[in-house]
Amino acid sequence: HRVLRLLPDNVRIIGCTATPSRADGTAMGRGGAGFEALVAPRGSEYSTLVANGWLAPCRVIRPRNAPTPARAYLEHGDGRPGILFAPTVAACQAAIDALARDGGVRGAVISAHTSDAVRARAFAAFGTAGGPLVLASPMALSEGFDSPRAKVCILDRSCVHVGTYLQCAGRVLRPYQGQTALLIDLRGASERHGSPLADRSYSLEGEPIRPAAAPERRRDAPRGRAGARQRAAANRTAPTMAAMWVDTARAAGAALASVWRVFMSA
Repeated sequence: HRVLRLLPDNVRIIGCTATPSRADGTAMGRGGAGFEALVAPRGSEYSTLVANGWLAPCRVIRPRNAPTPARAYLEHGDGRPGILFAPTVAACQAAIDALARDGGVRGAVISAHTSDAVRARAFAAFGTAGGPLVLASPMALSEGFDSPRAKVCILDRSCVHVGTYLQCAGRVLRPYQGQTALLIDLRGASERHGSPLADRSYSLEGEPIRPAAAPERRRDAPRGRAGARQRAAANRTAPTMAAMWVDTARAAGAALASVWRVFMSA
């Protein structure tokens, strides 16, 4: 926040996140980070993104009898690349050791102390022959890590904040070869926060991310085939994700150009 306040008033700032909410409740708007508007174009709801193929569908299971993370993956992961979130580095290492011992599954632990070189090698080999099939981390992989081949999330840590839950689960929602992602919830996070693909509402005023309210059905809305045709027409005219990303890229380019001009003239 202090860095943003050092910039001139005429510099445009764009923040990009899937979870515009802080765990400490600090507002992202004018009273906090200083953002003036929340841009959520029509068609950016989870349900629409899945329907249009921009996110993978996801199945959530909560195994009975509280299995260990390693056992849960071996029983339900079907040998697909996975990401395991545990509360500590030691817990992550124990799970990776158990996977190797009980199932011959290669894995690697990624933490805040993992060097860039080791991370690069693990990421490049992830999910490939001879490489790690499961990456484990307390939090280092929860944001910014992008590997579409990851399709199993083993959640063995509490997620009190919904943003943490959505970020962790989001690591396996990238589309890949038409596969359905799997969230193995060992701590009840999905009971607390709902499906990772539930439509949600967001705010810049420090309010928590909430499930989106179902739209009220208009009493005069046509039903039957006429209503179906009307809804289909509305969907066809909704902006596509490709168009949304183009608009975002143009705005981001303009913002970066403004920042560059300011620093070059300083």
